[in-house]
Order: sequence, then structure tokens, then C-alpha cells
Amino acid sequence: PLANQLGKHTDLTKLAQHFEKINIPMVGIGLGGQFKLDSINPHEIKEGTWRWFKVLLSKRVNPNYPNVTLRGLGTYQLLKYKGFGDEVIISGCPSNFINPEIDLGQKIKDRIKNKTIKRIAFAFGAPGFNLATIERKIVSIMERTSGIAIVQHPKEQFYMALREYDKLSKDVLERYREYYKPDLSMDEFIKWLETYLHIFTDAEEWIEKMKELDLVIGPRIHGVMAGIQAGIPGICIVHDSRTLELCQTMHIPYTLHKDLLNKDFDLDDLINFVKSWDWEEYDKRRVELAKVLREFLEENELKVYSPLEDLSKVELSNSKNFYLEKKYKRLSLVINKENNTIPLNVFGHVDRIDKNGISGWLIDLSNPEPDEFVIKINDKIVYEGKADIIRKDIIEITGIDKPTGFNVKWEQINMSFKEVLELISNMDAEVKVIHKKSGGVLSNGVKKLSKIIMDTDKK
Repeated sequence: PLANQLGKHTDLTKLAQHFEKINIPMVGIGLGGQFKLDSINPHEIKEGTWRWFKVLLSKRVNPNYPNVTLRGLGTYQLLKYKGFGDEVIISGCPSNFINPEIDLGQKIKDRIKNKTIKRIAFAFGAPGFNLATIERKIVSIMERTSGIAIVQHPKEQFYMALREYDKLSKDVLERYREYYKPDLSMDEFIKWLETYLHIFTDAEEWIEKMKELDLVIGPRIHGVMAGIQAGIPGICIVHDSRTLELCQTMHIPYTLHKDLLNKDFDLDDLINFVKSWDWEEYDKRRVELAKVLREFLEENELKVYSPLEDLSKVELSNSKNFYLEKKYKRLSLVINKENNTIPLNVFGHVDRIDKNGISGWLIDLSNPEPDEFVIKINDKIVYEGKADIIRKDIIEITGIDKPTGFNVKWEQINMSFKEVLELISNMDAEVKVIHKKSGGVLSNGVKKLSKIIMDTDKK
């Protein structure tokens, strides 16, 4: 089992050295990257961690099939950028298959409809998340509903839940008090911890306890997943690329933390959110991912857990096997060249820059609206627009029905006659096509003006 090993927080040199000495096949399930919410920085990852990943890939049992699965598309973008796109598979998290019910999402939908949501479980975050405004509001709802707070990480939270306060410094306790309950004295805060905090050392016990609750919410994706596997609705407060890609891959209910920072919300808002979620799509996605994981396990000569096998055999109408990495292999990455980052969920390509103008396509999978782009010449913005052409090839790959294509003629470029003359005299002038929101340059989106003129002369 793997986790968020790819990020600036790890250096796996020693583990790589250990793996190099092992002469048996290896399989990794659920590898993820951990970066900011909007972008991925491959240059933050230490060389020792890349060494570990390469060693892991070299230990495959089947030379013609990957031995590593990923949590989601963000990690795939990272590995595609590094040249490993053909050596991995996207399967989400295997915790998605704990519950053997084939129609788990439908059962959750029915529960929301037929049972009053009374008690809330809070998947406890941490002061390091910097989500105090949001977490305090959730705490308030949890308290009013006689709910519970579930701790998962870091170790200091274990000591709080186990009432082993002697293992904690006063500074740590004060930091948590200030973050969650600044209105309480320290003695009152200790009593609050003893009233609400729960810790589990056994997954079955954890999931069984969740059945006593009616909804779970918080920034911990696996705390939310434990509730869903127990058959209750959950909402993940997404605050980084790791939680976002997991929720998007498995169609887990989520909301971005920045959308809640300045918003008042109460229990009714949470109920309406899970009522409006597409639980049928969750069931469909779960079956598709089960098919992917089953094939992966079989190709790597591993036994398939019987409930996973049953789920993978469900026939779906109007569905293709859900091989995300094969779909998005056909899409070009967008790269922000100023800070060497990869905008999360953004793809695009310039098909041509020639005498007739500039055309291509652009899509941000997280944005339901047509995406905006700018054209720069010598780093000066000369055109701003948005995708306004339906590209059936992009819809076929992504399943997202929105305009993604663009076609800009030179006469639409916003430049004065004087500036045009200056460009003609400067053959090194550079044309760039850029995704406006992220600043990322589209694939094939940079061309010298001299090259455009030379190509025109040849014709």
C-alpha cells in the first residue's frame, strides 16, 4: 500500500537503497502526490524519491503491465511530465471497495431521503491545515448534534484522544485550543477533548461506529471514506491536490476550502449538499474503478478480494472501461514556465500558429465554463478570449460537453500599427498562448515570429 510519497516532504533515498537489495517482484497500490491545490511542482521532489520510484517500477512481475496504481489525475500529470505516463494506472483508493454493496451510492441516497440527519461526525483536521474558520463551524454543528470528532493524524492527536496529556507540551495543547476552541480555558478545553474525540485502531470497528452517525464531514479524506463505506453520506473539505484528485477520481462529495472560507453554512446546507450529489455516478465510477483494479491485480498475479471481483463484474450500460490514464494520455499538458509548475487538471494544445492565425484547444477539467486564454507577443498581452468552439474529439476523451476550441485571426490581435512595424523589424519576437487562470503555456504554444514568416514564405 502506498500513500502521498511524492512531494517535497519526503526523501526516500534510504528506502530506495533497501528496495534495490530486494530480489522479489513489487506492487504498489494508491500512490499519490501532495502539492498545493492549483498546481504541481515536479522540481520539489527530491532525487532520492525519484530513485525509489524508479526502483519500484523495475520490480514488476509482468514486464508488459504496470505494477503501480495512482490515486488520481494530478499524480498522473506529474508522472506523465517525468516520462512515466505509460507505466502507471489510475485506480483511486482501495478503501473505496471495503463495502461489498454493489449499489452503495443508491443506498446512501435512499438513506438521505428517508432518514433524518441528526448526528454529525467530524473528520478532525489539524492546525497546520490553516482551516480554523471552517473547522470551528463544523465543530459547532457537531456539538449541537451530539456528534463525535475522529482523529487520524498526527501523533499528538492520538495522545489527546487517549488522554495521555503528559506526552504533550503545553504549547501543543495551546495551539489546538486556540485553533478549535479559543473561547474555552485550558481546563475546559481538556474536558471538551474528552467529550468528543474518538480514535480507532481497527478499520472494522471504525466503520461500525460510523453507522451510528448520519453524516461525516472534514478535511480528512479517509475519515470521510470510512463514513461512506459505512453507508452514510460524507463531504470532504478539499485543501490540497491530494484530496482533490482522490475525490474527483472516485466521485466522492467534496467542496473546496476556499469556497467555504467566507461562507456561513449550517446543518441544512450540508444536508442539501449531499442530497444534490450524483450518487448514481458514484456507483458507476466505483464499478469502473473496480474493473481497473481487478485487472491490475490479476496481471500482477495477486488474488482478487471476492467482493471486489463481484463489483467488477457488474455490467454497465453506456459505459467504457474507466482507464483514465489511457484517456488523458491523449491530452497535452500545460506548463507554467515561470515557476515550472503543472496546473492541476488543465490540458491544452496549439494546433497551429501560421499566417492565418492561431488555433487549438484548452480545457480545465475543474471548470464547468469555457476556459479563458491570452496571447502574448514578447510578453505583452495582445489578445484575451475564451474557448468558443465545440471540439468533439476533446468531448470524446473527457466526457465534458463544453466549448474547448479557439481560432484567432491576426486581424483580431490588439496592436497598433507602430507595434506591428516594430515586430516586423524584430524577427526574434515570440508568440505565446497561455491559460489565463494558471499562467500555463499550452503545448506547442510558443513560436518565433521569424518561424511564422518563414513558413509563410515557403508556401
